[in-house]
Amino acid sequence: MNMESTPQERKSGSSKVIVVVALILLIGADVFLLWQLFDTKEDFKEANAINKVQKTTIDSLNIQIDELEAKLKELERQKEELGISDSTHQAEIDQLRKMIAISRTVVKGGNPAEITKLKSELKKANEKADAERMRADADKSMLSREVREARDSAEKARVLAEKLTRDKSSLTKKIKEGSALKADNIIGMGIKVTSKGDVPTPKAKRANKVKVTCKIQQNLIADPGPKTIYMRVLDPSRQIITSNANEKFTFEGSELPFTYSQEIDYQNKDREVNMKFGKSTAFGKGAYTVEIYEGGLMIGKSSFTLK
Repeated sequence: MNMESTPQERKSGSSKVIVVVALILLIGADVFLLWQLFDTKEDFKEANAINKVQKTTIDSLNIQIDELEAKLKELERQKEELGISDSTHQAEIDQLRKMIAISRTVVKGGNPAEITKLKSELKKANEKADAERMRADADKSMLSREVREARDSAEKARVLAEKLTRDKSSLTKKIKEGSALKADNIIGMGIKVTSKGDVPTPKAKRANKVKVTCKIQQNLIADPGPKTIYMRVLDPSRQIITSNANEKFTFEGSELPFTYSQEIDYQNKDREVNMKFGKSTAFGKGAYTVEIYEGGLMIGKSSFTLK
């Protein structure tokens, strides 16, 4: 039986075809979107992985830059401590300081190509800083050794100078002692001066003057020429007998009044010296002390008694 489709049936069939095509298109679109989403997610994962690597690299570079800066500060401290003024040494420090500034700029910019290049340059800069630090350490070690040697030399020189000073002082003292005049045979006595001459007397009440004689011994190393001999006579009460208490000579840093002085011409031979003195009051009984001085030294001492 031949059955022909009606217009309504044909219309219904066309609609089904359209629906099927639409479904196919929708499914295709979903598949495409899913693919795009998957691809984007993979790209994101890859980008994220790259960013992590980049961040790790940047963090590592920042650490290296900080280390380099710490080394630079230590180098500058050592340079100041050692007083290093070497132009080559300073040029290396200036170059490292410039490298630090450039490195921080590159890291902040984040350009992958520049960062890759920076990694190599920072490694070299750190190696250079280490070399400079070793050089500074060597300079410090050498300077310390030189300081120790200089200190040792100075100490040896000080000890030697002190010894030479002592030796000189000792030699000067010996020369002074050796060249000092010596007075011996010192004899003191009371005398009574008369028209017929000096009459020795041991009696205090008869004496109107005192006479002292001595011999200045021969001394071949003493300087010849004029010598002033000072005599101090102390009475039994240990008081100096003097006609003028304002006249003094120097002995061991003190100014001493004297009883009598006399200038002689000394020519390195034995020389007799005679000295007489009186006083405004009578001589008392007892022991009198006689001291002879020349050149700031006591060169003889003796005593005599008036009864």
